[in-house]
Amino acid sequence: MPQKKHKPEEIVAKLRQVDMLVSQGQSVAKSVRMIGMTRRRQRNSNQPQLRQ
Repeated sequence: MPQKKHKPEEIVAKLRQVDMLVSQGQSVAKSVRMIGMTRRRQRNSNQPQLRQ
């Protein structure tokens, strides 16, 4: 499944939302979760893969 490519305007809007939440006292991690972003792992074929 291909990943969605965000437009620069969408990225800027999300960064502004996070900045606003952080200025209101939220942590960066919580702010990122609140706007619906997740941390993704990207695998590089040149790096060994870790088993969990």
